[in-house]
Amino acid sequence: MNAYAAQMNASLTFLYLHELAHHTLGHLESGNRTLSISREQEAAADRWAIRIMVESDLAAPAAALPMMRFLVLLGGETLEDERRSTHPLGMRRMRDSMRYAAELHRRRGDHELADETLDAMEAAEEFMP
Repeated sequence: MNAYAAQMNASLTFLYLHELAHHTLGHLESGNRTLSISREQEAAADRWAIRIMVESDLAAPAAALPMMRFLVLLGGETLEDERRSTHPLGMRRMRDSMRYAAELHRRRGDHELADETLDAMEAAEEFMP
């Protein structure tokens, strides 16, 4: 699979699993949600999606970084932006997701892939505003 195809596959896999996580984790059944609870649920859905990607070898989470960079741009740039949003700050989402992916890779004994994931995250951060 070429690099572009791998990135598209990982991006779509992450998005699909993220939305599936909301169903699986019961987020859609929540009644009155505060912005804080909504952000917590979004972060939980991100972690669930990353865990499934790593454990099932569906796609490498780091390959989804181009899509995550897009989310960073949509997610605001300041903590004030985050306080008004139902989603975590975009940069926080990307960092937390990649750090979690690296942690899961290490738990599986794949230290090289963990390091590659963190290196890819740092490279992606260089292109952020």
